[in-house]
Amino acid sequence: MCLNNFVNRLQSFVHPCFDHTVFYPQIKHLEITLAAIEVSVLKWKPCPETILKQVAFAKLFFSKLIETTSLLKKFPLSHDMAESLVHKVIQLNVRTFQFYNTHGEPNPEKRHYTHILFNFMYLLRSCRVKFNGLSNVPLATRRVFEDQISQLEKTLQDLETYLPQSQGSRS
Repeated sequence: MCLNNFVNRLQSFVHPCFDHTVFYPQIKHLEITLAAIEVSVLKWKPCPETILKQVAFAKLFFSKLIETTSLLKKFPLSHDMAESLVHKVIQLNVRTFQFYNTHGEPNPEKRHYTHILFNFMYLLRSCRVKFNGLSNVPLATRRVFEDQISQLEKTLQDLETYLPQSQGSRS
């Protein structure tokens, strides 16, 4: 499997939402594939910087999917509002990978990039308001929420800088 196909495969897991139950059984195979890609890339002398950056992006993306799988197991959708909001923010966070091309660069030419980005920003604000309105949230749950929402906010702010100037910020 070539590097572009590998990243495309990872992106297929996050759109329209990340189903960790589908991803989890494939981790070992994907891990072996990524290792083989990395070995073949490192044989190039000298290896182009763009390829090294793409491998780094693939590794980051893959590790984020594994981390997200673990978090979603700890915070499944439930009747508990705090846990459900944590689940939603974790999902949004991992789904931001759909905004990038196979080289790990934001891709504002992607279909509906602007609309989806503004929708994510709205959902971030909505989740934050709802979560802050909750009382008696366990500290561990609050910590995961704050960590995830902070990561999401930084990512969305970065992605927003790639919008054409005429579309401006709505945040």
